[in-house]
Amino acid sequence: MLRDGQRRNVPLDWRCIRAVLKYWALSAAFATLLAGCGESQPSIAAPNLSAQTRAPVPHVDRGESWTLPEATSEDLLYIAGHEDVRVFTYPAIKFVGRLRPLLEPSGAHTECTDSAGDVFITDHSNVDMYEHGKARVKRTLTYPGSSAVACSSDPTTGNLAVTYQLGSASYVGVYQRAMGTPTLYQTSNLNLAFCGYDPQGNLFADGTAASSGTFGFVELSKGSDRLNTIAVDQTLQSPGSVQWDGTYMTVGDNKAQIIYRFTISGSQGTVVGTTQLDGVPGSGLQWWIAGNTVISTYWRPTHMFFWSYPAGGNPVSKHAHAGLYPDGVVVSVASTHRR
Repeated sequence: MLRDGQRRNVPLDWRCIRAVLKYWALSAAFATLLAGCGESQPSIAAPNLSAQTRAPVPHVDRGESWTLPEATSEDLLYIAGHEDVRVFTYPAIKFVGRLRPLLEPSGAHTECTDSAGDVFITDHSNVDMYEHGKARVKRTLTYPGSSAVACSSDPTTGNLAVTYQLGSASYVGVYQRAMGTPTLYQTSNLNLAFCGYDPQGNLFADGTAASSGTFGFVELSKGSDRLNTIAVDQTLQSPGSVQWDGTYMTVGDNKAQIIYRFTISGSQGTVVGTTQLDGVPGSGLQWWIAGNTVISTYWRPTHMFFWSYPAGGNPVSKHAHAGLYPDGVVVSVASTHRR
């Protein structure tokens, strides 16, 4: 008998979970539930931009993936939507590519990046990996019968963690060096949403309780074989992005549009600061902290927004051309050998 939190290899019904995810992705509840995953990147300058601009769009065949040659040597902002993934230089916000990994129009997509600048995009039962600035999928990670929700890369090992969801059962799958078949860690009482590693290789994930719908937070400590509950001293309405900001573990409340900064000691999480994101009636599924900037999107109209971090308040700038129903947001830093 498997105890809650222990790992196992669990065969899941692929057709069932695909249908469930499609239903949730189309509902407001699913949009509220999912909000962000990933780890922090080195400090990056905030975009020096006017209140609203429109990025120029090169004339390229819309039916194929492409990136401009300069993309491999620049820091990049990836915006994943229901139609494609749009690639911009960061912080200049120049449109330099479009990826078309056959995303389904009803899907909800999130992203993460590793220390080499490679980008991972969740797409239902798959996670597609792209090298920084490249247009072709380098690798596709799958787990038959599961539904990928969000991901994060371990800065100490290069392992990739992916949260999976099926009804009242959730799993964290850890792919060794982002390859092969994952080791699964199960939680039966929490529907997991987003995850993020700290610099020591400890993984944190948020979600909602399967029975009550209340917020929950768990940790997979480095070297551990089970998910352990973290009690937090703050009531969150809806799980959001989980990310290390360089000093603290941050957890978003997607409904309240607040980012909380936590210190973690043992099984207790304590709030040490908050960032309120004002000026937008709602946001996409994922937020991303890039140095002193927070980036998110909004569906109507399709814009990307930039806030000062940790100050928050109203956006310092916004940009159109974010794509159709943008969900995922990530900044990928060009590694030194690419510059």
